[in-house]
Amino acid sequence: MKGVQAYYAEDWEACVHSLEVSMEEFFIEEEKCRRICEDKLDWETIEGINPEIAIVLTSVYVSVLRCKNACAVKLSKVNGHQIGAILPSYFEYLHICQYKLNRGRDTCQSVANSILLNPSNSIMRRNRLFYSKKYDKEDLFQPSEVNLSIRSVQKNGSSFDNS
Repeated sequence: MKGVQAYYAEDWEACVHSLEVSMEEFFIEEEKCRRICEDKLDWETIEGINPEIAIVLTSVYVSVLRCKNACAVKLSKVNGHQIGAILPSYFEYLHICQYKLNRGRDTCQSVANSILLNPSNSIMRRNRLFYSKKYDKEDLFQPSEVNLSIRSVQKNGSSFDNS
């Protein structure tokens, strides 16, 4: 909220700081949620007593994955409203704030992060084209290590793109 408010107030330093702090807090809370999922198994999802241990273990595993996948959705509520694609949204605001502060490398990385998390976002693809022409360095568009990890998690069953 503070980052978006700073964005609309054109307080670019506060925007970058608030969005980065908020994103760190999101990751901390998301990790806590995922750990809770591992600790708390929903035995009700296992239907009946099944002599096949493989089926029971599969049911438990699926239950944990569903719980972990729901973490990003749970954390994507702002003032009671569901925000779709919460992590790409951070980068959509962040890249503009960074650009206004003449942080070209950070700007390009934020664009790359957003596209990595939501490849179908045509606006961010156009932004990438704009920055590509402006800075004339394709190597600036490298996602951060954190987001490469996030993408790996997405491919393994969790999703930060709630749309």
